[in-house]
Amino acid sequence: MPNDNYNSSPLEWVEAYLAENTLQAHCIKGLLATQGIDAKLHGEALMGAVGEIPIDACYIKLMVKVEDKEVTETVLKHYEQALKNNPLDWFCHQCGENNATTFDLCWHCGHDPLHTTL
Repeated sequence: MPNDNYNSSPLEWVEAYLAENTLQAHCIKGLLATQGIDAKLHGEALMGAVGEIPIDACYIKLMVKVEDKEVTETVLKHYEQALKNNPLDWFCHQCGENNATTFDLCWHCGHDPLHTTL
């Protein structure tokens, strides 16, 4: 079934965000969808060319309709503020190493952050 979004004039769509990877792009697209904002992605297939072309050429463009641009900017401002207020990484109090949010224990020393004593 054809996607009506791609049949629209390119002048009706504007770039709203440059995502660093496919996961981020789809998360933001989903966030916008919860607000009733239709979005499409450009450049997803370029991620396979990382290392062959400049990294900034691999960023994924999130496009929205011109009439949704202002609301999109507000949603994206809240999204970025939430990231600043709730950092995803955590630092080990025992060795000081930076750990991704997906780690329950420090990847460097194995320390459990829930059992930190001061």
